[in-house]
Amino acid sequence: MAAIIAADVWKTFLFVLLVLLAGIQSIPNEMYEAVEIDGGNAWHKFRYVTIPHLRPFIFLALISLFQKRIVAGSTTGSVKQ
Repeated sequence: MAAIIAADVWKTFLFVLLVLLAGIQSIPNEMYEAVEIDGGNAWHKFRYVTIPHLRPFIFLALISLFQKRIVAGSTTGSVKQ
């Protein structure tokens, strides 16, 4: 059972990592530079630039994960004839 859970976590982690990496790479550097010019620190960059731009990617990852769980849950069990 632990091996199945570990394999699922590993597969899920890689998918989410790729989705978030794509999201981070899509953020223009000018946004971070603007925060620096306005006097923001690393926390402000993360809170006001990174998180808002990653929201669609986080949403995509969550929907994909829940969809996999729902489909897997609905296809298990016995078929009544």
